[in-house]
Amino acid sequence: MYVRGGAHRGARFPAANANGKVDMRTRDDVIGSLEGVYREAFEKADSSGDRARMDALDFGFQRDQVLLEALLDVRELLSRLREDGAPPEPSLLDKARAIRKFTRLGPR
Repeated sequence: MYVRGGAHRGARFPAANANGKVDMRTRDDVIGSLEGVYREAFEKADSSGDRARMDALDFGFQRDQVLLEALLDVRELLSRLREDGAPPEPSLLDKARAIRKFTRLGPR
């Protein structure tokens, strides 16, 4: 399930499922969103005949695609670590509860 919104119309952001886990978007969905943003801007530049803008968008897309794919590779590697038996990290709420509990232990 994804929450709609964001800087680009149609951008989808992961939402927590019933178990509280986040279902990550697929690599194709992420790259597709990037491509959609650039395609829309490229078509506007093309219709106005702005060749310099088209060239800049083409370069920007290629640069962003390489960076995004590197980030997606890191995300995939980190998810494999989690699947390989790494202990689950406590949520922020669990951490806040632990701090609250710790602060109540001392003498007052």
